[in-house]
Amino acid sequence: MAREASEEDLLDRYNVLARGLKSMDATLEMKATAGTKYSGVIDQYHEVKTFLLASRPYNVRMIGQVPVVGKTVFDMVSDGQTFEVSIRQKNNF
Repeated sequence: MAREASEEDLLDRYNVLARGLKSMDATLEMKATAGTKYSGVIDQYHEVKTFLLASRPYNVRMIGQVPVVGKTVFDMVSDGQTFEVSIRQKNNF
């Protein structure tokens, strides 16, 4: 059944549902992009299988792997204060 709702109504409803979650694990397909439009250097990566792990209050981890072979391309983590990314191909952290 279709209903009408304002942006505020949708956000309120989302927040009610989200408060009940303590953790989430998901698998998704993601196409990563790195760089900025200001530097003019933007790297685009192939679509990768990504594992998203999140727990309250602020812990998030995303692990991107090459399809089929499962080699890790990137590993991102945040605790709500810091954000760190490991890009294995470039040996960067």
